[in-house]
Amino acid sequence: MGAEDTALSMVMLNRALFSAGLARDDIEVVHFTGDAVATWNAGGLDAILAYQPAIQQLRSQGLVTVFDSRELPFLITDVLAVRREALRTSAAALHRLVDGHFAVQQQWRADPLNSNYQLASFLGVDVQIAREVFRGINVPNAQFNRQYLTAPAAELTAAAQTLCTILAEEGQCSPVPNFDRLFSAAYLPETR
Repeated sequence: MGAEDTALSMVMLNRALFSAGLARDDIEVVHFTGDAVATWNAGGLDAILAYQPAIQQLRSQGLVTVFDSRELPFLITDVLAVRREALRTSAAALHRLVDGHFAVQQQWRADPLNSNYQLASFLGVDVQIAREVFRGINVPNAQFNRQYLTAPAAELTAAAQTLCTILAEEGQCSPVPNFDRLFSAAYLPETR
């Protein structure tokens, strides 16, 4: 199986194997860097762990998805991580960055057709692939993020603990750290 040597790939591989009732020793992992489509097309792999937009390109070649992150709700979460020092020195810039994220998200929801053309251009793929890339992906709004990040942030803390446990098995994370004060909703835009 081909897989990038990243924390996300380790987590996805761990959960996919667990779901299939397999152990890491049951497969041979071939690590690659960069282009999943080119790696697959080079031959020699029976399976590949890939991400969008490569998944759509691989599907167009006849590959079938057997496991994806939708089977792991709330485990695979994109986050914005900021050093505590940056919170003190760059709070205004952080507010603008987060506000910009949600403004673009709102534009994407309000005008998906034009947004998909812009995303296709940005990703360097056909607009049909761009549309499929985001189909079924949950992109939480500010209100959801506020609920998810507000103390005690139980769901997010549980997901972080699970991720750290998986990565500890891979030698990539120390024993589960203390997650107190790790999450904050303070930089989210006010909900209206």
